[in-house]
Amino acid sequence: MWWRRRPTGLFGAPVPSARPRYRPALVATIVGFGIYMPLFGVTLLTVTIVERVLLRRLPVMRRWLGPEPPVLRTA
Repeated sequence: MWWRRRPTGLFGAPVPSARPRYRPALVATIVGFGIYMPLFGVTLLTVTIVERVLLRRLPVMRRWLGPEPPVLRTA
């Protein structure tokens, strides 16, 4: 059912309403996991860098993944 409801041509992830705020305990937990499990830390850093660098430069990918609202075209 999700596949039918998603916007045409988009991945269908919900558009973030505002910039998220991370609590210090969450950040400390993530950093702790990154130190305790180095492969997790490397993967997390890689995904974060890819999101920050590539999604800013590729507007089509940004629209498809959902961080940017889709452009509505009127006929």
